[in-house]
Amino acid sequence: TTQDIIHWDDADTKITFTDDQIDFAAGGVTLLTLDEAGQDLVTIGDGTDVDFQVKSLNDNHTIFVQGSSDNVGIGYNAPTKKLSVSGSTTFGRPSSEGDTHQFTGSIYVSDDIHVQDKVYGLDDPNTYIDLSTDDQITLAAGGISMVTLVEAGEDYLRLGTDSSSDVDIR
Repeated sequence: TTQDIIHWDDADTKITFTDDQIDFAAGGVTLLTLDEAGQDLVTIGDGTDVDFQVKSLNDNHTIFVQGSSDNVGIGYNAPTKKLSVSGSTTFGRPSSEGDTHQFTGSIYVSDDIHVQDKVYGLDDPNTYIDLSTDDQITLAAGGISMVTLVEAGEDYLRLGTDSSSDVDIR
């Protein structure tokens, strides 16, 4: 063929060849484009309502892009936000590999959050909740431990640091 391979008696279901590009269309909708013009690119969809689904061994919606909403689901077949994730999730690499993260927007959680170290105030590394010690939670502001909740055989609340003698409660 010089340009198209067309399904018999179905002219809008075809494979079209142009210079450095192959388009796969079904029902008049280009579902997949392979393009080698400048930057090699694989494109799913043609700007219309085309969904994209990746199936794996145990999940029919490992990745699901819903064309009608522009939402992406990981483990979801009907994502309700720009990114909807179902199941255990890890962002980035372990801190031993020098990874840092910044997230913007809201995070909605319907189950537990497990933290191994600290939860910091945005743009303030000296204000945090420290969860890194077993049976203990420390609240710090300005790098100073303000409150520590301890359960280590005896339950108690410590105000200030071990070395501070001044505690101002208002």
